[in-house]
Amino acid sequence: MSSRNIMVAVALVLALAGCADDGSGDGGSPDRSPSPTASSDATDLASSDVTDDSSVAPATGPVMSNEVLSFHLPAGPEWMISGSSAGVTEFTPDGAVDDYVRLALATPARDLAQVEEIIPRSRKERWPETRQVDNRIVNGVEGIVLVAESDELYLYEFATSYQGMLAAIRFEFTHPDATRMAWIDSMLASVEWK
Repeated sequence: MSSRNIMVAVALVLALAGCADDGSGDGGSPDRSPSPTASSDATDLASSDVTDDSSVAPATGPVMSNEVLSFHLPAGPEWMISGSSAGVTEFTPDGAVDDYVRLALATPARDLAQVEEIIPRSRKERWPETRQVDNRIVNGVEGIVLVAESDELYLYEFATSYQGMLAAIRFEFTHPDATRMAWIDSMLASVEWK
């Protein structure tokens, strides 16, 4: 990757890292949902006997971390990590394919209900197509899931409150495919709560 492309990618990553918005196109197609989700009331399940029964192998690449959680990026791609964002660009005959993973900065969030009130509204300001789908349990903690899909972007976000702090991981793909959908599951399977 040329230094100009790296600088553009870093600038884009930094510009978007502060954004707390996401969106979707026409509501998305259910076949692009990465994994099974759990539907239930907003509850912190970290200390209960409920576990995520996913059989997905956790990602084993570079680690991203904040005060609340850590997780691995997929091994293989050459991820460019800048603070709370990671990006990878693949050049294809049709042009560049950009993928981003963003870890929200840990900020106070008293419970999942507060996350559910604030995060979807914030995302819809930037991406009006955002829709909330069934909740998901990640390593014993239930969170909301937001999806946005348009011609330019597929967005998937898991957000929750853990020990009074916001924990959110947002995935942004310009050309989602089966590999990238599997990345979401593998990264979420690698989450460790602090």
